[in-house]
Amino acid sequence: MRRWKMVGIISIIFVLLAIYPLESKEDEEPILEGRAFVPYVTSQGASGEHFFSQAAVTAIDLHTGKVVASGETKIDGSYKISVLPGRSYLIQFQRDGQIILDVCGRVKKGERYNLSFADARTTAMSLVLLRLLSEKKDPNIIINYKANRILKNEFFPLLEQKVFGAIAQRSNPENDPEIELLINRIASAV
Repeated sequence: MRRWKMVGIISIIFVLLAIYPLESKEDEEPILEGRAFVPYVTSQGASGEHFFSQAAVTAIDLHTGKVVASGETKIDGSYKISVLPGRSYLIQFQRDGQIILDVCGRVKKGERYNLSFADARTTAMSLVLLRLLSEKKDPNIIINYKANRILKNEFFPLLEQKVFGAIAQRSNPENDPEIELLINRIASAV
């Protein structure tokens, strides 16, 4: 008799699990993924980009400024990190004094976001967006409505070139006065 009660209880549990499946936390967390590339300049003056392998990856909540996730890029520069839903993020890649940035607008629960390639271009874009965000506006609005204007600004190609050079030389682009001037000029125009 006792055995049949146990079988009955287990059967009820399986029926309830079938009706109300357990949701995995991983299924709810948005996932940011893509690949990171770092610029280089050879001694002969040739330039290019290669995989930013084994770089530390951090996702910073643009609303609070806090790090919410971290990881590392693979040999091919690819990464995948889970973040909290309902927020916008700055994704930072760092290794040996080189930093690459990218941004992601507000993410939704359970969604995957392929951010494609993080490189000197996304870093230049992110630096301008961060300047605009210093005005304490909603990050999602800034990212969604200003990104195209930034890319179309006449000074953006020069900013991208300067950022590329700074990263290739392992210096922080934010410490370069010319880059700072370009960031301010673009931010005030968009």
